[in-house]
Amino acid sequence: MKKLTLLLSTALLLSANAAYADECTLSLDANDMMQFSTKTLSAPKSCKKVTVKLGAC
Repeated sequence: MKKLTLLLSTALLLSANAAYADECTLSLDANDMMQFSTKTLSAPKSCKKVTVKLGAC
């Protein structure tokens, strides 16, 4: 029962973080074969400034 409670609590915390994600910050990951984590990037028109964070897989 404790494991189930811990699992549900963790899932709740992770989903809450996604709800408050900054829509004007986009993340893009790539691997050694130049394959990217997404094919398109988009941001709402309400963003005055868009930040792209690059990372490696």
